[in-house]
Amino acid sequence: MSKKWLILLIGVALLMAVYLYPGPHASFEELYARVEPSTVASLQAFRRAHPPRSVEVDGAPWEYVSLGDGPETILFLHGMTGAYDIWWQQLEALQEDYRLIAVTYPAI
Repeated sequence: MSKKWLILLIGVALLMAVYLYPGPHASFEELYARVEPSTVASLQAFRRAHPPRSVEVDGAPWEYVSLGDGPETILFLHGMTGAYDIWWQQLEALQEDYRLIAVTYPAI
């Protein structure tokens, strides 16, 4: 193996190690300490009213919520670090007119 490929392989391994290293986990209270109390209460109420369900797809568990029963369906997909409830305000606003599904991607 040439020196160039060895350096590239080491670089990729280091990037993977940094990416996959688990970071610190903060509690809900720590994460939302500077958020408006009414917003925090709204999110907590949404979570209580709409606990996630789970479905297994190709051996991986997917969490999701489904609400509303309108004639059209909207699927909410978040970015890499989000979860199903990142859309709670939109879900609450649209649930009267649409069927809504929001997912949390399975862990990699």
